[in-house]
Amino acid sequence: MKKITLLVTALMLSAIGFSQNTQTGTADVNAVLVSPITIEKGTNGLNFGSFTKSSVAGSVTVTPGGVRSFTQTDMEVSTGSTPTAADFTVTLEDGETYSVTTAVTQDPKNADDATLTLRDVITNLENETTGNTATSFTVGGTLDVPTTAAAATYTGEISVTVTYE
Repeated sequence: MKKITLLVTALMLSAIGFSQNTQTGTADVNAVLVSPITIEKGTNGLNFGSFTKSSVAGSVTVTPGGVRSFTQTDMEVSTGSTPTAADFTVTLEDGETYSVTTAVTQDPKNADDATLTLRDVITNLENETTGNTATSFTVGGTLDVPTTAAAATYTGEISVTVTYE
């Protein structure tokens, strides 16, 4: 009988020991679903206006503020279309921030598929890469014009991506 009591006591103590090695914890689960971020093109595209080529390769820049400048002064003409920066509107959840990336989707080309190189596409945002809360912004860039460029209308495309942070 002593052996049985001792065996039962040993089994009970070992069961108590094993039950103390397993514990369960819990944590709250929270989620905040925000409205999707959207971007819409405004009334203006990135328009370099009318200009002429130079006897030396040059470039035309339209700042995000819509100010046009030339690397060669003989490229400027006072008639034709008015230069403008592209404008965009962003809709985002209050209190959220976003980043912006810009890219040239297609360099401007004419009807004969001759292209001009578009580069340095930038926004007027203080910091394109992080922390933006503005609901609108503008985009400018620089267009390289070689001496071989033909007089024609050139069209291309830029893309602007906004992403929640």
